[in-house]
Order: sequence, then C-alpha cells, then structure tokens
Amino acid sequence: MRKISIISHISYFLFFLLVSMACCEKDKNIDRNKNLAAGSEKHIMPQIPLIITDRSEQINYLADHYWDGFNFSDTINIGTSAVEKYYIEYINILNQVPPGMSKDAISKLMVRCELKAKVFMRFFSLSEKYLYDPNSSLRNEVLYIEILRSIIDSKKLPDVYKIRPRNQYNLACRNIPGSKAADFEFKTVDGTRGFLHKIKSPYLLIYFNNPDCGDCKRVCALLKESTAINSSINSGMLKILSVYPDEDITVWKKESSSIPFLWINSFNPDGIIMKNNIYDLKAIPSLYLLDYNKRVILKDALFEDVERFVTTNIKSKNV
Repeated sequence: MRKISIISHISYFLFFLLVSMACCEKDKNIDRNKNLAAGSEKHIMPQIPLIITDRSEQINYLADHYWDGFNFSDTINIGTSAVEKYYIEYINILNQVPPGMSKDAISKLMVRCELKAKVFMRFFSLSEKYLYDPNSSLRNEVLYIEILRSIIDSKKLPDVYKIRPRNQYNLACRNIPGSKAADFEFKTVDGTRGFLHKIKSPYLLIYFNNPDCGDCKRVCALLKESTAINSSINSGMLKILSVYPDEDITVWKKESSSIPFLWINSFNPDGIIMKNNIYDLKAIPSLYLLDYNKRVILKDALFEDVERFVTTNIKSKNV
C-alpha cells in the first residue's frame, strides 16, 4: 500500500545538465521561435548564463526557466513518455529550491497550461500522479495544493475543469502542519470512549491503520522496535493513539492483541472519520504527529520522518 522514501538526491541527469549548461555558452543563441515550433517531445532545456556560477543559483534558474522552450500548443505529442520524463526532472529541481520559489514556479507552469485543454489535463494528471498519490516517491502536498489553488483561481479555465481540483483542495487543506488537528471520538477495547482533544500528552502520534494491511504491519513493527519512540513513551513525553477508521471492526477485534499495551488501541465509532473525510486518508497506514495543543507537526508522514523528529526534538529532552 505504501510508502516509498522521498528522493533526496540530485539525479545524475540533473548533475550532467548543470555541468554541461554552465560550460557551454556557445549554444546560447538558440532560435527560440524554431524551438517553440517543435513538438513538445523535443523540449530543449534552458541554458544557464555563464555569469551564474553558484550551484544553488543555477538550480533556481532552471526552476524558473525550465519550460521556456516547451510548446504548450502541441496537443499531439503531449501524451508521450518524453513529456512525463521532463515533468519528473522538473519536480526533482523544484524539490531543491526554496519553498516560495517552488510554489511560484509550479503556479506559473499551470498558467501556461491553460492555453489548451488537452495540455492542461495532461499536466494536471501528471501532478496528481507524482505529487498527490500517497505511493509516489516525489509526493509533495504543499506543491500540489499550490497547483490546485492556481486552477481554482484561474479566469480562463471553465468551471467543469475545477470540480475535481476544488474537492481535492478542500481535502488536502485539512489538518495541514501548523493547524489544529480535527477532533474525533474513539472507543477502546474495553469500551471506554474518548476524544482526541482530551488526550493529555506533550506529543501525540496518531496511527491510522488496518490490522489486515501488510504495510500497516510493517510500520507497526517499526514503531514497536524504535528505541527513540519507546523511550519517549516510557518518559511520558509521547503517546500513541492507534485508530482503526473503518466501520467493520471484526478484523480490529481479532488483531487487537497486536497493539502494545502502552498504546491507546481504538476504533472510530460509526466510521465517521472516513464517511466525513475528517482526515485525508487516501491510503493507510497514516501517521500524524501532534503537539500538546493538538497542532499538527507532521501530516501523513513516513515512519522515518516521525522517528527523526522524535529523536531530535523529544527523546533528546529526556537525556
């Protein structure tokens, strides 16, 4: 079901691109009109001016000018694998520039896509596949929210193109980092009822799961084995709320013994979380880390990200 670790290194392709572009000024006078007339499968990368020698500035330049030579009027070749490859490299570049710049760049791209409906649908589909899919290694909800916002605010796109983006935007904006997590009721194995906001703990980790899910079992094992997490639980700095969000609790009851005694093992009565989309649970397991005031620190995070935060910000306080 998930999750692949997020790509953190620059691809060999991008490294070659930076080196070759920085060193080859002789081709900088490419005929842009000819380039724009070419099909989108023949996209030519922007050239980095020789005056820009700092590597971070070179990447920033690429992020801002990546699509300058792309033909957004070409509806014939827009569906090719070459275009998908260009998009993947572009996202890899955006992941290396300041957040504000990446947001501006992706918004600028979507405005360019408004020229042709087919081109718009292709780039929206690629964005959904790589930035929003929970199993994508390039997943970046912050960028995807920016794309959705630019689509919704567009004055050129017909309303019919905004229905799906608007629904996704409303869901993606729920429980974002910095906001207060939505409250919900839970019920434990012994029948005790409680509410998320009533749990008292410096930090709280919500573990949405299904005991029958293979990846849930993997993440559960990692949580159980983590020295940093167990140390924080034992010191009283962290609590884990395990939540089964579906209606049929047969499986949950059967596997309830697999949840550690020190965790709060619960299910959501009547499946309200799923019915009302209180949380964006496109796939499980899903981990949310909250502070004492129930503000979201990490949303739908990887185990590795949770453990890193606990090790750095919670366990270290107990040493």
